[in-house]
Amino acid sequence: MATHYVARELLALGHDVRQVPPAYAKPFRQGHKNDFRDAYAIAEAVLRPSTRCVPVKTDDQLDLQALHRVRSRLVGQRTTVINQIRSFLLERGIAVRQGPRFLRQWPAAEFGGCLLAFVRRRRRRHRAGRSTSAYSHALALARSDTIACQRVK
Repeated sequence: MATHYVARELLALGHDVRQVPPAYAKPFRQGHKNDFRDAYAIAEAVLRPSTRCVPVKTDDQLDLQALHRVRSRLVGQRTTVINQIRSFLLERGIAVRQGPRFLRQWPAAEFGGCLLAFVRRRRRRHRAGRSTSAYSHALALARSDTIACQRVK
């Protein structure tokens, strides 16, 4: 179970809860790592007045933190895809500046028969077929175009 959930449950039962980050408890561990020595190190760290404890987070705070993490991951994935498309276009001799707005400014007609036409052609073939999931679509692509899907050596 997650520490913040357990801490909230213990607070509801009337206990004094202090959460110690593992980095603060690690210097107090003696010998090899095991559960008993970890518990002893945590107890030792909590008793020190200089050890900073983590405040217990509410459900709303955890939800907001999860939202920020998901958004950060999506932004990173978007950046990865944009850079990959830019590199594909650069291999075709089309240079596009960094950032999503510059990629959006290019009309699809200027890309000619390269990446976007390839994707559109594959989507049309996919819609005509029976496969429904992204996995089955990728599998169908790999089976239909084995030469294009092989690793370049």
